[in-house]
Amino acid sequence: MNPLARNNRLVVEELADGCVVYDSNSKKAHSLNSSVTWIWRHCDGSTSVDDMALNFQREFGGSDSMDVILSGSSSLRPITFSSHRQPERP
Repeated sequence: MNPLARNNRLVVEELADGCVVYDSNSKKAHSLNSSVTWIWRHCDGSTSVDDMALNFQREFGGSDSMDVILSGSSSLRPITFSSHRQPERP
């Protein structure tokens, strides 16, 4: 299953090196660094975890892209994932 980020009831403020997401449900703000912002934007329901890791590696370099995707998506869980549509190791 391809990861799908929730986008309802979220207010997003773009920053030079990431973004701040305000969750109207929990009334909490979350600061996302550039890597986690990139991951969040690619959790569109049509991109697989493998494709995300490959695209992340192409864009940012490094050999640990799958670990970065899984770690970053783990930090997103409280605010953005629709139920059962978060990235998991293939």
